[in-house]
Amino acid sequence: MRSNQAELQARRAGTIASGAFTDTKITDPDPAQCGCGAASVRCRRYPRVLTAGGIVREWVLLGHVLFGIIWMGGSVYVEALTANAKRRPDPIALGVLFRDTSAMNQRLFSVTASLTIAFGFWLIFITSVRFEMLWIVVSILLVGASVTTDLFYAAPRSREALDIIYDKGAADPDAAVLIEQVITAGRLRSAVLLIVLFLMIFKPAF
Repeated sequence: MRSNQAELQARRAGTIASGAFTDTKITDPDPAQCGCGAASVRCRRYPRVLTAGGIVREWVLLGHVLFGIIWMGGSVYVEALTANAKRRPDPIALGVLFRDTSAMNQRLFSVTASLTIAFGFWLIFITSVRFEMLWIVVSILLVGASVTTDLFYAAPRSREALDIIYDKGAADPDAAVLIEQVITAGRLRSAVLLIVLFLMIFKPAF
């Protein structure tokens, strides 16, 4: 009984007094030991204690989720902007929008995609998630396909369309064809990111 009380006090103080603590896991006090009568794993009397490694894990997870939201949210927002421009009666509306937002979109997606992927791999190395898990493999393949499409399909056509717009104007038909191809690639990216989001949330075992 005395050893249990000492262990609980150590946990409340944030020190490691049990082998149940590791650098990357969060451990809650045992409800049976504290006597609070909690029916769940979470003890109501004593808050959970994060080790140094656990704090790092939480920050890495925050970075992965935050930049992933910006990446996916930005992609969906661009789709909404282009759809609105295509509905306008002005024939140059889409070309003007593409000219004004293309550079910002490329910087936004390249930075957020790189950080999301980097934090994601970091999480795999510091948690119990492993590359052998099928949902991880599928997610990596989908993200890789999306990034490859952006780099080798959408980006060259985007630059070519911008060159045409600056030379011949936003109403040029060749620029319109290239813009439509870039928009199609963007829709594919948004769909892939939504699938990856589903996999990350539900972690299906297939």
